Amino acid sequence: MHLRLNDEARGIVGVPDLVRMKPTALFVNTSRAELVADGALLTALRQGRPGQAALDVFETEPLPVDSPFAAHGECAGDAASGLRGKEQL
Repeated sequence: MHLRLNDEARGIVGVPDLVRMKPTALFVNTSRAELVADGALLTALRQGRPGQAALDVFETEPLPVDSPFAAHGECAGDAASGLRGKEQL
């Protein structure tokens, strides 16, 4: 996903959108974390849809060590975030 962040686009992707993805799908966000509704990606990942996520952006950067994304095995991030996922996606 790559969109410009503005008032209309903030939270444009929610849980209903994400859970429509296949369990084999990879959600990629290289734009702004705020485009995804708060908590939506983690909720959807816990439901197995999408199956994985690759993220270049986070609401808080650098990513805190105790971030739920850091603990989720199906997420990978860029080197600057310090987030590493299973098999580096």
